[in-house]
Amino acid sequence: MTKKGIIVLIAVTIITLSGGYILWNEFGNETISSDTDDVRYEKQTEPFNLTFMIGEENLTFTDGIYERSDGRRAEITEYSIINDMNGDGRPERMVIIKDGRTDEGVPQKYYISMVIDQPQGLITTESHYLGDDISLKEISYSGTTNEITIRTTERTDREPFFEEVSRIFKLDGEEFIEIKI
Repeated sequence: MTKKGIIVLIAVTIITLSGGYILWNEFGNETISSDTDDVRYEKQTEPFNLTFMIGEENLTFTDGIYERSDGRRAEITEYSIINDMNGDGRPERMVIIKDGRTDEGVPQKYYISMVIDQPQGLITTESHYLGDDISLKEISYSGTTNEITIRTTERTDREPFFEEVSRIFKLDGEEFIEIKI
């Protein structure tokens, strides 16, 4: 192999590995859509000082962040859908939470949860686990059915090494449920 061929091979390898890392660890070219005009999509800028049930733990966030004693942190991402999703006339907010990244390479876990606006204040629902080091592809909201569809790409241990997964969620009163398809 020529020197030029070796350089090209190294460059392609670096780009491929970097791209894979970015795909696994960052939300990139996601699509957010809805079939209704009254839904709002906004980057999460409001700091949340709320408690979310993440796995088996209640984590109390300050300004949208929860700092663990071992250095790991959980944070509310900037992705958000706002709409009246339970018919009470007040807007609910879907949030995505990432949990666990450290400099030691601990996989980042992703969760979806809801913040419900009630007369006595904001409450949160139990969170649903979306996966480790996923790539968010699409968030869509149906005003007709009040369903949120999350489409992700996840790593697998077999070929192809990435698999697209779609999951549907719905707010049923104060309970945030996953609809099995």
